[in-house]
Amino acid sequence: MLDAPAVKRLADALRVALAGQRILRFHTAWRRLQCSSWPEVVAGLRLVEVASIGKNLLFHLEGGVVLFTHLSRGGRWELLPRGPWSARRDPRVKVSLTLERCRAVLYHGPIFEVLEERALASHAFLSRLGPCVLALPFDAALFARRLTHKRHLLREIADVLFDREVVAGIGNCLKSESLFEAGISPFRLAGRLDDGEQRRLGWSLSLVSQRAYRQAGRTLTDDDLALLGAIAAATEVRRHYVYGLAGAACLRCQTPIQRRRHGVSARLSFFCPTCQPED
Repeated sequence: MLDAPAVKRLADALRVALAGQRILRFHTAWRRLQCSSWPEVVAGLRLVEVASIGKNLLFHLEGGVVLFTHLSRGGRWELLPRGPWSARRDPRVKVSLTLERCRAVLYHGPIFEVLEERALASHAFLSRLGPCVLALPFDAALFARRLTHKRHLLREIADVLFDREVVAGIGNCLKSESLFEAGISPFRLAGRLDDGEQRRLGWSLSLVSQRAYRQAGRTLTDDDLALLGAIAAATEVRRHYVYGLAGAACLRCQTPIQRRRHGVSARLSFFCPTCQPED
């Protein structure tokens, strides 16, 4: 599943390709939308902006209409040239937007809605999201309040960070890399973090996410890449501090990096036991 930096890069690419074009035809495989007036409303509107919030994409159209999609696992948007093509012949296609210069196609996306922009603030899913990890400035105060809610106090911090009501846009890589940056063990209980650790974690989430966005997913800084040797060569070998690197030496202390599953979904966390002590 794409995390916030990857979804924002996708939004950037879609904005460059689509913004300013008029939608000539709107096709959807969802019967609930087929039976509504939205296909006729959307067709003819100009696409103004493509934005992201966490792992969610928002296509803003003129007239205050928004196309909302969450790609989840396996969903993807592709740009295709205009020409003879039928979305109905491909069962993978959930949405097809025929625009003036190209076609945008959503494959396998499990969540897609058309709504009015004024409904975003009260949307059942979007209105409950925690602060977006890529927002500038990052809302550290809201993050701390959500993090210390009583239902999270006895949960491991690595598990809590996957709760989109605490913070929006975190995936396995950002979770492991941000906790390493903050020097916090993935297996500390959220209720045991003091105020300073909460602030440090919020700062690390924002810092690492912005770095991943700027560097196409790489969380290792250029300075630390330089320590590994030639940047071009090192990039092929190592892009992160701990994520996906079980058994490799920590760049800061040379301790072997470990991995361990956690939570009811048994997701993996990568960490340095020396830089991120549990006690």
